[in-house]
Amino acid sequence: MEGITALITGGGSGIGFATAKLFLEAGANVMISGRTQSTLEQAAETLGGGTRIKFMTADVSSEGHAKMLIASTIQKFGKLNVLINNAGVFTGGPLLQMEEDEFDDNINNNLKSAWLMCRYAARPM
Repeated sequence: MEGITALITGGGSGIGFATAKLFLEAGANVMISGRTQSTLEQAAETLGGGTRIKFMTADVSSEGHAKMLIASTIQKFGKLNVLINNAGVFTGGPLLQMEEDEFDDNINNNLKSAWLMCRYAARPM
């Protein structure tokens, strides 16, 4: 995967972190994103630092953040080949206990964010 650039949302921990590790091991450049700067810093350091791993804090449910994340990835690596929409949340609880704002938060973070990222990654890819 040398020369390939992958952008992984939610890349600071869990499945996103493991995916970033695999892409790096295969020789790709990797941009990870998430909401917590310290988590991303630690993840990038654990993944070896260097020039092939970069990170950016972003709320990918925000159109502006999604656009900036795509642009930053291209600025740092020159292109974008792979998008992994891994960011997601679950807030609330059972249907009868979940409030509307909790439902909206789930939809924005799990669906809208993937739509935004695909929308703005499609052209440069």
